[in-house]
Amino acid sequence: MSEEVRGVQILAELSETIQTKPPLTYRNLTLVPLVGLNGSVSYLVASEALEQGLLTVQEVSTAGQVNTLRVENKSPHRILLLDGEELVGAKQNRILNTTILLEAQSVQDIPVSCVEQGRWHHCRPDFISGGLSFPKLRASKTRRVTESLCSIGQPLADQGEIWDEVEQALQAFELHSPTKAMKDVYDRQKDNWENFTKALAYPEGVCGVAASIGGRMLILDVFDKPDTLKKIWPRLTAAYALEALQQRNEPEKSFDEKNARFFLDGLKRCQTQLFKAVGLGEELRFQSDELFGQALWFEQSVIHLALFPNDGREHGQGRMMPPAFRRSRHMH
Repeated sequence: MSEEVRGVQILAELSETIQTKPPLTYRNLTLVPLVGLNGSVSYLVASEALEQGLLTVQEVSTAGQVNTLRVENKSPHRILLLDGEELVGAKQNRILNTTILLEAQSVQDIPVSCVEQGRWHHCRPDFISGGLSFPKLRASKTRRVTESLCSIGQPLADQGEIWDEVEQALQAFELHSPTKAMKDVYDRQKDNWENFTKALAYPEGVCGVAASIGGRMLILDVFDKPDTLKKIWPRLTAAYALEALQQRNEPEKSFDEKNARFFLDGLKRCQTQLFKAVGLGEELRFQSDELFGQALWFEQSVIHLALFPNDGREHGQGRMMPPAFRRSRHMH
């Protein structure tokens, strides 16, 4: 079986397995809960591992390197770091370029991007867990990382584009941040996004969620088991809420299970490519005219999948596909 066929099969099986539940709505943000997965892969999530002192994250050297950090898993458990997860501290705050599953008792260099443009000095020696990136930032980063994997085999993002996304968020809330830090958006909008997280409590047994703003699909996140989503639900909904607050003036339309099902079914129509993951498993990248995204595949399970609408809103570039995806489409 070819890598592309295997990738298509993984997405098709996931699409068939996931089922939708009635939507939850608060203001202009609607969440469609997803059920159907309850995997057996054991791991800690990075935020709990950091809090327990089982995971340390540091600069790779005294001089540091913007796009790389070094993590040490001191525990006997695997640890999951999420795409777009913020790490706060050291010389500047960073976000993960992709989802990574670390082996137990291991040291790994990981690909990151900066979300604090105006600081390059230590505020503390290591990192603590921060928020999750806004979906719009995650979407643009996912595109660039996919292009980089297809062209040079490395999960690199466009740093300038990420700084632009953070700057746009600061401007949307009319905030001044001395270091242009994403964390300042979270800190100063806390009262507002907490209203969303209080109103949209985690629905038991849910392993994923499709989020929309004003009836327009925003993002779909799926995890291998409900336990994982339950742990990160407050931070995930906070990120969705900050996006909704930025788009608070858009006209509202409905978004329901049928709309979410359209994107889940769309997984069957994607072109795919598989790459060796940074940590354990394989990185699956996928794209079609309707959607694009990424997934981490390990031990016959999708550990985390993130899907975005291919609506042409990304910096006016339309439905752009990386060259490797375009070639595979032309072959059929």
